[in-house]
Amino acid sequence: YHGEDGAPGRCQWKARYPFNLTIELRRWAALLSGPVLQVQAVEHLEESAGTIVDPSATALMAILRGLRASVNHSVSTELRPDGTTTVNVGREQAVGTSQGVGAPSALVLPPEFVVAIPLLRGHVDAHGKPVVYKLSVRLRASVDDKANLRLRFAIPALETVLEASYAEIVEQAQAALGAAAPILRAAE
Repeated sequence: YHGEDGAPGRCQWKARYPFNLTIELRRWAALLSGPVLQVQAVEHLEESAGTIVDPSATALMAILRGLRASVNHSVSTELRPDGTTTVNVGREQAVGTSQGVGAPSALVLPPEFVVAIPLLRGHVDAHGKPVVYKLSVRLRASVDDKANLRLRFAIPALETVLEASYAEIVEQAQAALGAAAPILRAAE
């Protein structure tokens, strides 16, 4: 209402509402920064099992626990009649199951799975329950030079869904305050 030094300001009330992410979203967002080791991914899924809806957390963890990685290097040399040598270097990477790396098996890595999580703290529905969003999580596997299996996670629609969530909270607040108290959303 007044300026920071106590002098009369613009004589307007201002309120701030920070949009804080939920613990569940922060946990999933921690996986989005880059490839993580298989063991780290499984540990995360164990901690967040209650948020995984399709396929079930148990089925997804069984698939990820059963994955195995291999890297095979090969070098062949050929001595030519003219005295020159040809060297061929090859590298093969494979991801498979414990039944046999690279071999066909019943376990197939799903390209994506679905989680159901609240995004913003304090975002509740008309009944006072947290608003939960279903998000598709993209899953990709890769093998590094030391045959470590790494998994990459991405939530392609996260930014769009977060923006919709912000807009819904602003709309609810505007409806509660009425037209006499306009709400402006600013980015920080």
